[in-house]
Amino acid sequence: MRRSGTFVACFLTLVTPVLWGYADPPNDDPLAEVVAALNQERHWYAARLLRSLEIESSNALDASLLAARADAGRNAWKAVARRLYGTIWLDSVGGGEGRYLLARAQLETGEFEAAVANYRKFLDYSVERTPRALAEVGLARAYAALGQAREAAAAFVRAAESLPEFEPWSSIRAAENLATLGDTATVRQLLGRAGGISLYRRTLAEVTALEAAGDSRRAIRALLDAANSPAASRLSADLRTRAAGIHLANADTAAARGTLRTAVRVQPRGARQAAEILAQLPDLSADDHKALGLAFERSRAYVLAADHYRTYLDLKS
Repeated sequence: MRRSGTFVACFLTLVTPVLWGYADPPNDDPLAEVVAALNQERHWYAARLLRSLEIESSNALDASLLAARADAGRNAWKAVARRLYGTIWLDSVGGGEGRYLLARAQLETGEFEAAVANYRKFLDYSVERTPRALAEVGLARAYAALGQAREAAAAFVRAAESLPEFEPWSSIRAAENLATLGDTATVRQLLGRAGGISLYRRTLAEVTALEAAGDSRRAIRALLDAANSPAASRLSADLRTRAAGIHLANADTAAARGTLRTAVRVQPRGARQAAEILAQLPDLSADDHKALGLAFERSRAYVLAADHYRTYLDLKS
């Protein structure tokens, strides 16, 4: 899990100047302190420095790009878009970082079609592995936001091809997109490359694909197999609750009740949702009410817990 978290952080943060071939200016250059501040992730300070400097015309484009990077570093994406939109130098300064930042700004501000267009323009000429991988991830996110699941999955796969270190996280994201289309075979292949991603997340992707393909029986089996695995840890009740939901959608109340009973008894502390559903089903036994009382008590729903404990005592008296 630590590795996959690193991948996520890398995807969602800005690229350092070194990755874009943006060299530090000489020490006597007025932009030197700005670059140093950005390299230290002091984005607000860098923006203030730029506003206070008198920039020579020969440095104007570099200063504009640095200002966009400072805005991006403080998540001021609307400011990035305003600064870069319509400029003619996006592809010629800083290895095309301006084009990348504009695409990212459009992604973050909901202009998904424009983001797709600019990411694709950047990818037309970018040759460095890491910038290409990051651009493919941005492109994938934009496609996903537009509901183009297959295109999103393909971009996530290309990101891993550019930078193999991204493969686990990129593969699970590709699988999650394709799962909505019911492409169980491809989802299974992608999940095989998602080592290090939690069993819970991999299982949900598989189950989404199986449900979309209309195979509820295998979806339930996948959920219960995962719930019985030691790797499920504290999430076994959630997995069983999802399985019970499929049973209920199929009008199989008896199977749902049995699955929920197991959830609240095996993991009462994490079974609040399972307890709430089970409490609404008919034909509950005294032992069911006792288990529900414990589950609600562990989740600090003390009024509900007391109600079920009283029902248990009444049935036992």
